[in-house]
Amino acid sequence: MTLWRQGYAFVIVAAVALPASAALAQTNIDPIGPLTQVSTFDRAQKIHVGRTATGKPACYFREEGSSHRLDIGVTAEGAFIRLETGDSREATPQPPVRAFAGKQVTRGQYETDEFTVLQDFDKNVDYYAPKPDQGDFVLVAKYDAAGFLDMVARARGEFVVVQSLANPKVQDIVAIYNFKQSAASALITCANARLQAAAPEPPEPATQAQQQPPNETPSQEIVKFFDNGNIYAVQNRPRRTTVFTLQAPMRVTRIMTYHWNNGNGAPPGRIALRSRTGETYGPWQAASEPGQGGVPDAYWVVEPDLLLPAGTYTIVDSNPSTWAQNDASNNAGMASLEGHRE
Repeated sequence: MTLWRQGYAFVIVAAVALPASAALAQTNIDPIGPLTQVSTFDRAQKIHVGRTATGKPACYFREEGSSHRLDIGVTAEGAFIRLETGDSREATPQPPVRAFAGKQVTRGQYETDEFTVLQDFDKNVDYYAPKPDQGDFVLVAKYDAAGFLDMVARARGEFVVVQSLANPKVQDIVAIYNFKQSAASALITCANARLQAAAPEPPEPATQAQQQPPNETPSQEIVKFFDNGNIYAVQNRPRRTTVFTLQAPMRVTRIMTYHWNNGNGAPPGRIALRSRTGETYGPWQAASEPGQGGVPDAYWVVEPDLLLPAGTYTIVDSNPSTWAQNDASNNAGMASLEGHRE
């Protein structure tokens, strides 16, 4: 366990030891990289506009000490925290991981490596340890950017904990000093104002998207092979159909459609797939999951376990009047699909 001090503030990054071979799974990748400031968006909340290492625009908040830098921000791909430290890495939580705002448990006069959950983030996160021998890490939430930033703000004065689901004792942690709810809201405002304009134009014709798993993907590994969601404000009632293309057969294990509906959600209905040749798969009755801020019934989810032949398909949602869309989805209904190759 390592301690950095800046005045009376400190950052702790800690982990339980793993075998060296297990710590290589997510190394050597930094999807954000060092941020270069371009301008200041909100001086009072210390929100800046910058560019990632690959030139993509980002809105971010920075906490910095004598031997660490923590950036909390948003890009067009989602919300993130990125920690740079000068300390050596002790271990790496292996995916899948969870992220939560946590309060360190003390016993008597001693601090432990255990944490009480203050606020959980219930969506998937991607965890990266770009330097195998150094304590840097990056955490990216591709869904529900506002919810992720709310969780980070809840950790103010405490910790964001990244914890392996397979072995909860293996975790990375970082202390949050000054980031608060007003800064989280300002980051979302910045993203809506600055990132959408800077984002690339959607392809034409929109509604078709291909995101094939790489050839080296093991056949039983679940991958997200279609996703047209984004972090921007949404409206109801898509003006274009949502279409995806498979170059090879896929077993579809999960389909999700998004029903924000002005923060009201919508009782789950049915989801189906229709091929270009007119064959219909489903419909399946959806279950619901909460959205940003706990909005009920925002996500409709079905798990069809369907072997889908190669081809082009339209996603059919039984309630298009509440199905979310925006310019970044090219006005097609927002959806994602997961599965694996046979």
